[in-house]
Parts: sequence; structure tokens; C-alpha cells
Amino acid sequence: MWKKVLSWWEGTDVIQISDQVALEAFCIAYSDFRNSRSEINKKGRFYETPNGYITEHPRVWMFKFSVKMISVFGNELGLSPAAREKLAGTSGYDDNDELENMFKAK
Repeated sequence: MWKKVLSWWEGTDVIQISDQVALEAFCIAYSDFRNSRSEINKKGRFYETPNGYITEHPRVWMFKFSVKMISVFGNELGLSPAAREKLAGTSGYDDNDELENMFKAK
């Protein structure tokens, strides 16, 4: 997974060596996401405890948590349009955009 993610930034200076931990955490979260989803598909969202109670499978919590971590580290690495804007240091404002000029006009 990390090789694929790194290839997205090949030839740019956006990702630095200091991003290694965030990239590793992103890949781990993605792996947990895939494994949890697979386990939930096989065993279902709920299971019966030894005491006879029906409860949510522990992998459901792991799935939800991994989705959050993918979002956190993905944003840190610029994997969303808004995060890419922040990383690139652009405001997204274009002087030639007629719609934006209309809103800035008094």
C-alpha cells in the first residue's frame, strides 16, 4: 500500500521524510480497515456472547476507528482536495474566476 501512496507524490516536494510516520500510520489504518471489513462480512456485525447477550462484534469498533484514522492521516498527507490546497499553500482563489469576482465585488 505505501508504495502506491508514495507513487502519487513522485516528483513533487510535498511529502518529506518527516511524513514517514503519518504515511505508515495511514497504511496501517487502511490495512485495519480492510481486515475489519472482511471479518465483518464473514461473521456479521453482531455476535452472541458466552452469557447469551447479542452485542456488536469488536471488529465493528475497529472498522469505525480505522475509518477515522484514514481520514486523519489522509488529510495530513494531502489525500483530500482541501488538504492538498493546504499542503500546496494555495487559497483556491483565482483572480480570473467570474463567480468568485462577483462575490468579492461590493
